[in-house]
Amino acid sequence: MKPITFFIISTGFILASCGNAETKADPSQPAIEIKTDTNTKITVPTILPDSANENTSAKGATTSSSEDPTVIITKIDNYLVSSSHFTVGASGGIQNCTITVTNKLPDVTFQKVMVEAIIQKDDGTEISTDYYTTINIEPGLSKLIKIPNTTQGSKVITRIIKIKSNELTKGEWILAGTRYVAPN
Repeated sequence: MKPITFFIISTGFILASCGNAETKADPSQPAIEIKTDTNTKITVPTILPDSANENTSAKGATTSSSEDPTVIITKIDNYLVSSSHFTVGASGGIQNCTITVTNKLPDVTFQKVMVEAIIQKDDGTEISTDYYTTINIEPGLSKLIKIPNTTQGSKVITRIIKIKSNELTKGEWILAGTRYVAPN
């Protein structure tokens, strides 16, 4: 009986504290929806697609997956858009970096996505290359990946390098983009 009472009281408190929430939202910040993955029981924040701010790149347009899957896979960065948001520290270095991965396909779910993040200096010298994996990006939704702070660098270049999708890859975990190799 205690868990039910706790739930009811918590829900009432949350609803009461939200009040007229739509007037409290900062329009420059993306709207975030919290979802719990039913398979892994992991809670993941997702950025809603209609809330893009001026820092979000708008590569690619929404398209149908009825296009040739090979074309979509080879040009994956147009359909599964990744962008980085960060600040550069006073003495250099990447601070508070997040990578947003947005699924622009209306009828394709990505079960798994690997993003490459290259940190560079102003002159283009590569500091490091790291790889981050996220799961379950549904049509039209985004996932946020938090990146550790660095003491060097001023640019973060992101691209999708590996995907798994029942609709596009028949559930196989394959290389994508410029690294894609079509099966014979």
